[in-house]
Amino acid sequence: MAVAKGLMEVKAMERIADKALAECDLKGIGLFNWTEPLLHPRLASLIRVLREREIKVNVSSNLNIAKRLDEILASDPSQFRVSLSGIKPETYARYHRGGDISVVLANLRKLAEARDRAGVSTRVHLSLPQIPRQSR
Repeated sequence: MAVAKGLMEVKAMERIADKALAECDLKGIGLFNWTEPLLHPRLASLIRVLREREIKVNVSSNLNIAKRLDEILASDPSQFRVSLSGIKPETYARYHRGGDISVVLANLRKLAEARDRAGVSTRVHLSLPQIPRQSR
């Protein structure tokens, strides 16, 4: 079976959400896995499709980019998880090749400001790995 490639279309999300609601006890949907959701140009539309159906939506990003944050937060995801490889610059760079923690922290501020402007209750969650003490 061939795996579809490319970006999910809004109509496809509508069909998936409707089918899942009809057939499952759906608790929520995570719009992430093996990719950066903020790269999707219609992420806010995908979130709106789910929220219109009263489905909880979780987004997870490494926040190395901050595209369309106002639009995304206005679509009211239930949770926005920021996955961090570390908080110290040297730790972050070691575990997130090419990453810059100062960019992530600046984007985190932008995320909080976008949430405040949108007036939504999106929970922002910071996720740090459990790194053994000797590795720090």
